[in-house]
Amino acid sequence: MNSAIRRVIDDSAVLGPEVYDAYETWARLAARSGPTWRHLDVFCPCCHQGGHPRDVLDRLARRLPGSAARTFGRRLAGMDERIVRRVIPDPFAPPGPWWRRCHEFS
Repeated sequence: MNSAIRRVIDDSAVLGPEVYDAYETWARLAARSGPTWRHLDVFCPCCHQGGHPRDVLDRLARRLPGSAARTFGRRLAGMDERIVRRVIPDPFAPPGPWWRRCHEFS
């Protein structure tokens, strides 16, 4: 992993202690095979105090400098792609990012 990315993820003063947890949660979901999504219970606000892990990673991406932002963006896109293959849209979800409007395959 790019050293600038690792520094930002590890530095709780940048975005708070939830950054490392968000990255590890999203990476773990991307690495799993088969259905992974349980709409709200996987991302309980009590467990993820910084908000939805993917929202935290968006904030991280905006804080990174040039080449680190591009590297992180590619890494995040790869994780997103693996997760998207295993979810279906929730037609009743309010408008918002795709990760807030998905369920696992049944």
